[in-house]
Amino acid sequence: MSKNQPVTLTDIFNEVSQAKQKRSRVRKLREYETFALRTILQGNYSPKIEFPFPSGEPPFEKNESNVEPTQEMVSILGSCTKSSKLNTLKKETRFINFLESIHYNDARLFCLMKDGELEREYEWLDEELVREAFPNLLP
Repeated sequence: MSKNQPVTLTDIFNEVSQAKQKRSRVRKLREYETFALRTILQGNYSPKIEFPFPSGEPPFEKNESNVEPTQEMVSILGSCTKSSKLNTLKKETRFINFLESIHYNDARLFCLMKDGELEREYEWLDEELVREAFPNLLP
């Protein structure tokens, strides 16, 4: 991956997938650490984070631009969780707007995250690996 181009989460996960050993995967996750990466891993594995949406991808307009999810964009997910005081319609609207603002491949990953199913896309990924890479990320 070029340091000059936006790095999508899909790029990061595909890069980590190239590593054959757990130690190398941990090193790569740390190397590409971003707020978006930490958020998607936390959203997938933390028992304290739940989303009040049906399983699967909601209908949304697919964005093909190579937009890196920024901290500001990803922070909106906090208002989409079950613990948020917003009504469900507003949560769904914010989640769909977020998905439409990032590249479709990353949006797919956030849909898997909300269902706790990132491993469906990346079989090598598990909670133990995340805990080793980011010891303070999960409760």
